[in-house]
Amino acid sequence: LPWMALKDRGVTMKVIPQEKGFVNPDSLKEAMSPRTRLVALNHMTNVLGTVQPVEEMTAIAHDAEALVLVDAAQSVGHMPFDWTGADFLAMPGHKGLLGPQGTGALYISDFGNLSISCHGGGMVGNVYLDSYELLPPPACFEPGTPNLPGVIGLGRAVELVEELGVPDIHRHESRLGRIMWDGLTGIDRVTVYSPPGTTVISFNIAGLSPDACARRLDEMAGICVRSGMHCAQPLTSSLHPEGTVRASIGCYTSDDEISIFLETVERIVHDL
Repeated sequence: LPWMALKDRGVTMKVIPQEKGFVNPDSLKEAMSPRTRLVALNHMTNVLGTVQPVEEMTAIAHDAEALVLVDAAQSVGHMPFDWTGADFLAMPGHKGLLGPQGTGALYISDFGNLSISCHGGGMVGNVYLDSYELLPPPACFEPGTPNLPGVIGLGRAVELVEELGVPDIHRHESRLGRIMWDGLTGIDRVTVYSPPGTTVISFNIAGLSPDACARRLDEMAGICVRSGMHCAQPLTSSLHPEGTVRASIGCYTSDDEISIFLETVERIVHDL
């Protein structure tokens, strides 16, 4: 949506073709032009769990002298990766970092010629009748009253993630993801859209809407999943007109919970 909104200001937006959530780097190469200023990449799709080769794609963008923004909403805290090549890295606090809702962070490699888009208290050093002096970055990009409780909570959550170790978290989640994927693909009437090896798994049950499936999982076993378009309607609607059911694995997910989930899906199918 933010990129579409920029069209009103004369910015041209190109959408790179994808296949099952994966963007071929060659497609990015073909889309680049001397006028390309920014390439926005989704590291891991929140619909299918597909991971993009961001390092390779970042190199392609930089060769064309374009900046790179990596959306790491689904990957940060879940898997180790080298993001130091990105010019911008956006991440929420409440997903893989286990922090409070309403928190997040934006890494900026070089503040350079970035302009201030929003003004307010807390970002200025001095204010005069006809001028003002900004504080140095990053403070000048953080106007208004900060969410101090949220920031403190996020800081402690990040410490917990570091204590657990992201490589260990990734190994744990990947192992459970394989069990879930294998189990779902073996159940009659279940269509799994995510490729093997993912920890974000979208599926549907034939003859049952995604919303109805999600409600039954909750009512029958207290299992919380997401249903619908997952804030990615162009991709999700290409899989199914009503969207999908999405089951995600976290560092706290256990083997027993995966077994209960698969058993409950089997019961739902049996009752149809």
